[in-house]
Amino acid sequence: MDRNIPRPYLGIVVMLGAVWGLSEAGLGMSLRSCASSLSGSIMTGVALFFIASAWALTRSTLGVAQVIIITSLFKMFDALLLSLPIRH
Repeated sequence: MDRNIPRPYLGIVVMLGAVWGLSEAGLGMSLRSCASSLSGSIMTGVALFFIASAWALTRSTLGVAQVIIITSLFKMFDALLLSLPIRH
């Protein structure tokens, strides 16, 4: 009688999205000055790491989509703070 009880993954998703969003903002600002030609490839690796982590922890496409949405909100907030256009 061992039941598979689904565990809530909202905390995991919010944590992963927040860490990914803050790393995108921080690394993006620091890489712009020293490695502007490599920043896209480095940030793509970071993005794939966090997407894979979200998939491994939640096993749900909804969890992965929520992580991407949270990260996008962090990036838009970063663009607002740096006075960058959102479509930049």
